[in-house]
Amino acid sequence: MRPSPRQVARSATAAAAVAVLAILAACSAAPRAPQPQPPSGPGYRLTEWAPSSSFVVRVHPSAGSLTDEVMSAAAEVTARSGITFTLGPPAPTPAPDLVGSTPEITVVVGAYCSAGAIGCAEMWGQWGFRPEERHVIRDVRLSVVPAMLDDAATRRAVLLHELGHAVGLDHHSETFEARRQVMNPYVEPTMSQYRSGDDAGLAATGTRARPAADPAAALLQLFGATPPPARRLP
Repeated sequence: MRPSPRQVARSATAAAAVAVLAILAACSAAPRAPQPQPPSGPGYRLTEWAPSSSFVVRVHPSAGSLTDEVMSAAAEVTARSGITFTLGPPAPTPAPDLVGSTPEITVVVGAYCSAGAIGCAEMWGQWGFRPEERHVIRDVRLSVVPAMLDDAATRRAVLLHELGHAVGLDHHSETFEARRQVMNPYVEPTMSQYRSGDDAGLAATGTRARPAADPAAALLQLFGATPPPARRLP
């Protein structure tokens, strides 16, 4: 389950909106210092991106039969991290909706992953001015390949693995307590539940989850400007 190629899309903001926000920032209280990233620990690794504290899950018709399984796997994430998932209306297209302030996970079945991968999570982060507004995962496309429709055991492992990426867990290649973790790059059908290293990683990433509201986007909307577009995460 190799990750997608690392690309970062540059985002742009209207010059007038930037000027207004710069003035407001200068008049506001000093921004908080960036919070230190929790370290990776035994059995897990974190990415530099913090998760949103809640996501709306939108399942594309191509993956409609997987809805219950997706939400079951999401409940496992919630139990360990405190990050919440709400099932929303079906996704009208396979592409995630990158506008608005609601973090969403779009679930699809199709050939969206790199060659040889059976699942992948493509992530986008919202642009922001202050450190605490940046490096936040806001939109995700979670994909599984069509072959997974006929492999329920492996599919469960894939969903757990990719949801782990969606909330900020990185790959962990080493064994921990003599077992490969669900976040190992290579999943196997026996990975039907998160393991001890995964549990610790989900607890750690839950501590750095950010509220869904985006202050920068809210200010831009207040002054009639278009919020800055989401950018593809590496």
